[in-house]
Amino acid sequence: MLREDGPGRLVNMPKLNELQAWYPCQKVVMSNAKQAVESLLNRLPDNVSVEDIQYHLYVLDKVRRGLDDARINGTLSQEEVETRFSQWLTE
Repeated sequence: MLREDGPGRLVNMPKLNELQAWYPCQKVVMSNAKQAVESLLNRLPDNVSVEDIQYHLYVLDKVRRGLDDARINGTLSQEEVETRFSQWLTE
């Protein structure tokens, strides 16, 4: 999957297993945002750009919110997702 990285610049988005390696909050619940940011910064290379840090913080926040939503509201099975999206998908 691609994401825009500036005007007209696309870069590859990480795969789920890469996200799990970078954002271990799925495995270990961080007690607060400060610890999550500190853990993230310790995993990034020393020459990381501010834009890369912002991107990783954005993804970390979205992953945490998604996990919270799934825990509160539950998840959908593959069949339910296929049924809901069938109106947009064409073969």
